[in-house]
Amino acid sequence: MSDLAALQPHNVSALRWLQPDGWTRSFELRSGETLIGRLEFQSAFGSLAMAEVGEEKWTMKRQGFFSPQVTLRRASFDEDLAVYVPKWTGSKGLLTFKDGTVLHLNSTSFWGGEWAWIDAEERTLVRFHNRGFLRHGADIDVEPGARSRTDLAVLLAMGWYLLYLYQQDTSAVVATT
Repeated sequence: MSDLAALQPHNVSALRWLQPDGWTRSFELRSGETLIGRLEFQSAFGSLAMAEVGEEKWTMKRQGFFSPQVTLRRASFDEDLAVYVPKWTGSKGLLTFKDGTVLHLNSTSFWGGEWAWIDAEERTLVRFHNRGFLRHGADIDVEPGARSRTDLAVLLAMGWYLLYLYQQDTSAVVATT
């Protein structure tokens, strides 16, 4: 049994990913003071991460260099639940679920400070507003139509995982120029 609170429609109005310690690659998903989820990278430099929201647990891992993709699997399973493929710019990408559902993750601001999951009908589902510099985090807006989605927990976890990797990648590029 998980020690995390359940993700329910009543507690998705004040969601925030926080990095409690700026020296580790672990994050907490909170609604106010209530802990709802966690995301923790398994090593200091690798891309394998374990995510947990409520009772659900997944692993996420980036693979490939010239044609990168991120796989999402239920914890302790070897079958992909979904695969994310970024566009070459990195500011957009497609998440394709095993059942064929496709969602877009797009940067919705010029400097990459805001990102959103968008469905096939071009409706915004979830927005992430990046915040913090030494401690990474994001404030999250869940649109009313997305609050009852069965994949909402996945979108919250996978979205933050991808945004954190994007932040790390862009920081590395800036540091080398």
